[in-house]
Amino acid sequence: MPVWTDIFIIGCLLLALAFPYVVYPLLVRYLIRPIARVARPSAPEVRTVSVLIPAHNEAPRLDQKLRNALALLYPGNRIEILVASDGSADQTAAVARQYEAEGVRVFELEERGGKLAALEYLLSHAQGDLILFTDVGARLPADLLTELVSEFDDPDVAVVMPRYASVAETETGDA
Repeated sequence: MPVWTDIFIIGCLLLALAFPYVVYPLLVRYLIRPIARVARPSAPEVRTVSVLIPAHNEAPRLDQKLRNALALLYPGNRIEILVASDGSADQTAAVARQYEAEGVRVFELEERGGKLAALEYLLSHAQGDLILFTDVGARLPADLLTELVSEFDDPDVAVVMPRYASVAETETGDA
């Protein structure tokens, strides 16, 4: 095999080894234009948010959850809270109905369809621009909606998820 073939092969191998560590970073740095971020408007429109809470036999914990949801720091006329009692055999719907005067909308599903079916039902009745799915056992920080909604000021953002800490049923976790 001629010497120039050996040199060519060794050169190609060295280039292949160097590409991810040297060549590619240089290409990214000098040849690709940085993408300009869209400036956030100074006074963004306050979007409406629908908070969807599916519940099955959650009467003992639902009162605390609804008090937590109603305490969210967000304009009251821009938030709606919907609860679906998914074929509950306890007083889940009755507990939720105690909050109807505060704007909570309650839907009592006769047959248990599962969490997904309850969420789909609530989603079909939601009127908000944005949707927050939450469980009865999740405690929401008061400023959660303000923080999550502000992320949507970036036009490239389509979904936002808060940090979620799983805890034992006897404890209360932060979403």
